[in-house]
Amino acid sequence: MKCCKIIIVLLLIASAVHGQVKKQIDIPMQYDKYKQREDTGFDYKYITKKVNDSKLADLRLSTQQFHLRIWSERDVVDIWCDDNKVYYGEFVDFIYGDKIKKSENKQYNYKNGLVYWSKSIDTAMATQIIRIMDSLDIFSIPSSDTIAGWGKPDANGQLMSVADGECFWVEYSTPQKYILRDYCNPDIYKNVKEAVAINEMLLRLKHILNLRDAWETFERGLPEGDYSTGDVQINVERTKARRK
Repeated sequence: MKCCKIIIVLLLIASAVHGQVKKQIDIPMQYDKYKQREDTGFDYKYITKKVNDSKLADLRLSTQQFHLRIWSERDVVDIWCDDNKVYYGEFVDFIYGDKIKKSENKQYNYKNGLVYWSKSIDTAMATQIIRIMDSLDIFSIPSSDTIAGWGKPDANGQLMSVADGECFWVEYSTPQKYILRDYCNPDIYKNVKEAVAINEMLLRLKHILNLRDAWETFERGLPEGDYSTGDVQINVERTKARRK
C-alpha cells in the first residue's frame, strides 16, 4: 500500500443525526491534484467503506460515551462504553473477494464483496485494552505524516522513505468529538518514540487477543473465491469428496 501522502488535519463541526449532537470531526485530508483542492484522504474513505460494507456503526454519528476502533488491513478491534464504567468489545476479521461461493458456515457474513466474522471480547479484556492505550499515551499521538522523522523530515532534514508497507488506523468517538489517525509502518521507525508506542500497542493487542491465530482460522475457513488483502492475493478452491 502506498504510504507517501500529504495530509492536512482539518477540524470541522458536524451535527450527529441522533439528537443533533454537535460533534467535532477531526480527520486526515489529502490534496487532490486533479480536483485542485483538499479532499478526504484515502484513510477516511478506507474506513468509511469498511463500515458501510459491514455491521459496524458509523462512529461519526455515535452518541456513546466512548467508542474506539483500531484497524489494520485485515482486522479491527472494536471497544465501547455506554456509562464510563464498563467496556465491551469485539474484533472483526475481514477480506474483500470476487466470485465468492457462500459456504454453510454461519460464522461468515457477506456484503458488497466483503467477507467477515466477529468474535466477542469480554469486559475484562476490553478494559485491559483501554489501559494499554492510556499507558502508552496513544490518544495524544497525531497521524504519522505530521511527526518529525516518521512522516516528515526531522530537525536534521532526515526522513526514512518507505513507499510500501502496512498502515494502521485509530478512530475514536465521544458525544463531543470524532477523531481518525493513520500510522504507516510503525515497526520500521525505531528512533521515533511515537512510532515505538504505536508498534508496542499493536504487538500487545496481537498477543492478548491472539489476532494472528484468529486470522489464520478465518482464512482457512473462507469459502471459494478470489480474495485480496493489502498486496496479498488469495485463491480458495474447495473440492468435494466423491462417494464410492
